[in-house]
Amino acid sequence: MSDRINPALKDDNIAVKAIEIVHGERNAHYGHPIDNHTATAALWQAFLRKRFGVLVVVTPRDVCMLNMLQKICRDAHEPKEDNLVDIAGYAMNAEIVSLPDNEARE
Repeated sequence: MSDRINPALKDDNIAVKAIEIVHGERNAHYGHPIDNHTATAALWQAFLRKRFGVLVVVTPRDVCMLNMLQKICRDAHEPKEDNLVDIAGYAMNAEIVSLPDNEARE
């Protein structure tokens, strides 16, 4: 058996860091994920309509998914733990924005 500790079992792993950011620092700076991603979705939708002349419905969940893709692209260029933490955070936000509003804000 290896003396190495599975990183997923450490108390400072990527998931723990993402939870702390989503429910702490980022929430304090940017507001609740529902509010932030809903506003971003509306802005992206307006931009796409103006730019391409077509209505593309963008949901708060779409915002989370596209943000994850951006972090994946950045990580392909230069792997960093921060990218993985943000991907985990956006995945949590995708779950939050998919819940009924009263459950998501608990």
